[in-house]
Amino acid sequence: NYWNAASFPNPSSYLHFSTFQGETSADISFYFKTLTPWGVFLENMGKEDFIKLELKSATEVSFSFDVGNGPVEIVVRSPTPLNDDQWHRVTAERNVKQASLQVDRLPQQIRKAPTEGHTRLELYSQLFVGGAGGQQGFLGCIRSLRMNGVTLDLEERAKVTSGFISGCSGHCTSYGTNCENGGKCLERYHGYSCDCSNTAYDGTFCNK
Repeated sequence: NYWNAASFPNPSSYLHFSTFQGETSADISFYFKTLTPWGVFLENMGKEDFIKLELKSATEVSFSFDVGNGPVEIVVRSPTPLNDDQWHRVTAERNVKQASLQVDRLPQQIRKAPTEGHTRLELYSQLFVGGAGGQQGFLGCIRSLRMNGVTLDLEERAKVTSGFISGCSGHCTSYGTNCENGGKCLERYHGYSCDCSNTAYDGTFCNK
């Protein structure tokens, strides 16, 4: 679900899921929005292996992992701040040949894997979304988190985790322009809707 989202209300809040099964290939994508200049998006630890995605500064997103050859980090630097309370898309991939990280439409950063050495990512702990491990957690909203083709149900997990809010506020600031012909954008628990009552139109976006 496009709107499957959770709000992370404080830096010590996180959601946990079963261990990420990404031994030989990992394909992770999600959207985030925040006003803070740092925070861990997700993290999964092993004995020594790990995989982590984080906002390192207002203009840097980092993808780091270790498959047993020592830690590797890929960083995308943005010319404009990413903590502007707008949605930003992150895509991270790792396979036995290379790893890559892309943020929005900024140039993709690619790192080739070493020709020899370990290739399997061996993880044991739970997957933590929004922090964990005593680090600075993420403060803001994450939605549409997909890992190896599976959408994680952030909304459902947020509902059963204390101190959490499922869904995100502020959809209208990002998508309000989708309401056409003078339709009014209304915040909804799972996104937004358009109120067409003061227009001569109807339909989802007041354009019919």
